[in-house]
Amino acid sequence: MRETHGPVPEDEDRTTIADEVIAAEFVLGLLSPAEAALFARRLKQHPVLATLHAEWVADLVPLTAGRDVVPPDHVLSAAEARIFPRDRAFSQRAGWLRWTALIVLPLAAFAISLVLLQR
Repeated sequence: MRETHGPVPEDEDRTTIADEVIAAEFVLGLLSPAEAALFARRLKQHPVLATLHAEWVADLVPLTAGRDVVPPDHVLSAAEARIFPRDRAFSQRAGWLRWTALIVLPLAAFAISLVLLQR
């Protein structure tokens, strides 16, 4: 394989690195419609390019198998927890405030009711 960039002249039976990249992008569906149509025409005209395409299909298509599988619901929350970990100090303060509120608010309500009942 020749290590040059750019299209292969029509009379050559070799491919370039650019052809390899375009073949991979074609297999993955990354080319624009116009680029894909042009590459499809070249595939019909150049057997060596068709062989390169077949190699990329053999390499890449197994990787796309199962791409329609929906991950379980817990996967997103687990990923977010790993990417955006909660601040441990904030969690401890929030826990302390929650318990304080559960104790102080009923006591305050009781004290207010005692004051109001004595009037």
